[in-house]
Amino acid sequence: MKSIRFFTCSAVAAILLSAGAVRAADESPFKFEFHGFVTGSLYMQNQTLNAGGQGLLFFAPAPANAAPCKTTACDNGTFTAGQATKSGTYLGGDIRQSRYIFVLSGPKVFGDATPKAYFEGDLFGGTTAPATSPLFESWLWRIRAAYAEVKWDNFILQAGQHSAQLAFAMLPDSVSHIANPYTFGAGNFGWRTMGFRGFYTVPMGDNKFEIAVGVAQPTWADNNVPGAAPTTIGSGMANGIPELEARLRLEGKSGGFGYNVYADGLYQGVDLKGFGTIHPNGVTLADGTVKTSATVDAVEVGGKFSFSPVFVQGNFYTGKGLGSIAGALLQQGEIGDTEFYVQAGVNLTKEFSVNGTYGQASVSDTDLRNWAAVYPNANPKKGNQLIAAQAKYLDGGYAFAFEFIRYATKYIATATYNDVTIDGYQLILTGAYFF
Repeated sequence: MKSIRFFTCSAVAAILLSAGAVRAADESPFKFEFHGFVTGSLYMQNQTLNAGGQGLLFFAPAPANAAPCKTTACDNGTFTAGQATKSGTYLGGDIRQSRYIFVLSGPKVFGDATPKAYFEGDLFGGTTAPATSPLFESWLWRIRAAYAEVKWDNFILQAGQHSAQLAFAMLPDSVSHIANPYTFGAGNFGWRTMGFRGFYTVPMGDNKFEIAVGVAQPTWADNNVPGAAPTTIGSGMANGIPELEARLRLEGKSGGFGYNVYADGLYQGVDLKGFGTIHPNGVTLADGTVKTSATVDAVEVGGKFSFSPVFVQGNFYTGKGLGSIAGALLQQGEIGDTEFYVQAGVNLTKEFSVNGTYGQASVSDTDLRNWAAVYPNANPKKGNQLIAAQAKYLDGGYAFAFEFIRYATKYIATATYNDVTIDGYQLILTGAYFF
């Protein structure tokens, strides 16, 4: 019996080895790649900061959620359920940022072009347990980007869902906040888009010039998944014109000096009358202005300059109507918004580096108050300040980082509180492997 088992196993092994040899001789035209990163964090916060851990921070909490509560009722000593009577801290852990990327390239098409299928996701999908359950550790997988690509030598065409606008061109160096950078609300905007993109590259020796164009599904405050009723068609979709975006980028290096600079412009129209003119009179703002259309637009410049071991990078944009794509501190309407961030860092050794970041956001007070009549906001925000610092140790693909992130957010007075600035911080220790 042992002899039979031995010869059977030997035969199977021989078949597998011969099959491998045949595959090597006749290699498949398909190529599969698996990339991504896995992160784990312990964090301490003194405020809710919109979320916790590796989540979306954006700005300091609303007056009623601050610790201590900043409403006028709380100032007089009246606290209700969910409101903090004094400042404090809490400690948590997080894996949400962890990301997976699957890429499959196929045989040549259109002569000499390479096709590719790209899938990218992370663990930001939430939990399967109810909010009151202690089983918070099971985060759901979700898709961030999924697109079909075809690539020639100097041109790339993509169709599908992308993780953000082309304006999301440069993010601050952070190990704990990659998927959702802390410069949202203080220098960056962009959210997932569906449509087409093209990239044309002009080689210039040690330099490279790139022209990128995007044509995407339009979005607005009432953007919905289209259903059976006319009211399920968002005002951005009802405009019938896609979101248009273009970006120019120039990058290169000379000796120890390197640079990567870009400029971006975005435009989208909005039909406030709705699909089939279901709201023929449009909307009326607080000052009595009647609006039947609106505009989403932005211009942006940014870049990075490095002269080893030092680097400086940043981003600046100004625009309006960006609330549905992570601008105007996520307040809806044709609201003016100007933001920037600057980050500077130094590589003290091959593995160890430090950096600091400053960001600022300013929202039009007039626009904010006017559009509140159409899209009410219980906690209107007119400004935001970011201060952050990171110490990072990176060896190969493994990184440890300790980061400090602080926001100070200006809230406009309402019936329940006066003008107030609320600040909050996060301390976060992260280990990550990038592959």
